[in-house]
Parts: sequence; structure tokens; C-alpha cells
Amino acid sequence: MFPASSPCPHDSDKLINELLLLLKHPYLYSGVMIDTLPEQGLVSVLQPFNKDGSLKDIIYHSKPLDRWQTKYSRCGIVLPPTSIRKYCRQILEALLYLRGKGFTSFQHLHSGNVLIRKDCCKLTGVENILLGMKPKLQSVITRLVKHKADAFDSVCFGHLLFELCTGYELDSAAPQPRHLLDIAGHDAVELLNFIFYSDTIPGINEISTHSYFKGVDLKEMRAFNPAPIRLTPAMKSCINKTNKTAADLLSRKHRLGKKEKVNH
Repeated sequence: MFPASSPCPHDSDKLINELLLLLKHPYLYSGVMIDTLPEQGLVSVLQPFNKDGSLKDIIYHSKPLDRWQTKYSRCGIVLPPTSIRKYCRQILEALLYLRGKGFTSFQHLHSGNVLIRKDCCKLTGVENILLGMKPKLQSVITRLVKHKADAFDSVCFGHLLFELCTGYELDSAAPQPRHLLDIAGHDAVELLNFIFYSDTIPGINEISTHSYFKGVDLKEMRAFNPAPIRLTPAMKSCINKTNKTAADLLSRKHRLGKKEKVNH
């Protein structure tokens, strides 16, 4: 339960829940619902329990019901290269699906928002965009992505990839010299360089076609034959307002960051 700040209409519970229900994909977690408490200015998110936990649980050898204060305090493990490639390609497919439905940026990608079910990734947190929640990595990567909302997901993905390759979270916008020793020789180095050190931050589609993912079998997609979904004008308006709010926030943070840099 947290403060409500949705860019969608104040009485948007029904609208958001209907929209979440329509978004179906093999690599999206389904069944999430929201409920707002207007008198208290709060919103609650109801999500089915996933006994297999998240990618973060796998990295840190923890269980979903372990105490939050301590479950991620131990050293993480490095996942097998084949698992990293498969999981990351699945995540990219989920992000591309959301782009195709009108979301210009997901912004809430991190290992805790990727649930695992039967060795398959399920991206969760779509409701965070619609509710106007602050992204976890916003303060860390804003200066790197500047005002480009479409680059935000790419850098978040780079952070997730780094964590999978090293067993710990990247604590800067991009890998620094002190981090390079931990990824030296890893087969994901070329992709990390592509994401963080290209002249222009590549988009999610460009990342998904990188040679790193050659040969990855997305077997769940072969059986995915969804019926066309029709978003109502109200849903489209909600998505558009969500995109604008996210872009405005990122632009504002970038301007403040530049101002602080000048003042110092």
C-alpha cells in the first residue's frame, strides 16, 4: 500500500484493472489488480503469490517469504550464461510487447520485478507505470539517459544484465573501472559495451537483435497466438497520459541535474 499518484483519472481503478487484464503475454505476469482508497489517498496492489520467487531471489539464494530486511544482504551468485541469455531475451520480448501496446517506456525493470515460473521469466510492475510510481533506478541513471524516455529501459536492462553476470547491483549509471574486472571474459561483455558505451544508447529492439542472443529459443512464443485486443479510448488516453507524465518527470530531473552540476 502506498500514496496514490496516478496520471490516469482519479476514479481509474476499474479502467486500470481492465487494461491490466487485457495485457496477456507469455512473459508478463498476470492477475495483478489495484484498489484505491480515496479517503486516505492510498492505493493497494494485489498480486498472486509466486512460490518460485523473482530473479533477485535466485541471485541471492533467498525465498519469497524471507524477511525483506535481510533476504538480499548475502552475496549473490552468477547465473549460468545460457540462463542469462534466455532470461534476458524473454524480458526483452515482454518489453517489446508493451511498446506495441502504446507504452513508450516501462521504467520499472529490475531483478525484483521479474518473477520466475517454471524456469520462465514473467515481467511484473506494469501497474507501477499507470500509478505514476517513481522508478527504482531513476536517481542513478537520469543523467545518463538525459531526457530520452526510450533509453531508460535500455539502461535498466543493462543494469539487470550486469547483476546477472556478477551477482551484485551496479551502483553507478554505467560500469566503472572498478566493475570491469568482475565482468572480464564474460560472454555478455560485448552486449554491455553496446548498451553503455555506444555513441547513442540503443533501443530495446536493437538490443533484442544483438548477436549475443543468437540461438536463443523462445519456445513459449511458438504457442502464443493471442486474439487481437482493442483498447478503449479511455485506455488509450490513460496510456498517453502515463507516457507524458513519465517523460515530463525524466525531463524535469535532467534539468535539475544540469542545474546542480552548474551550481557546483
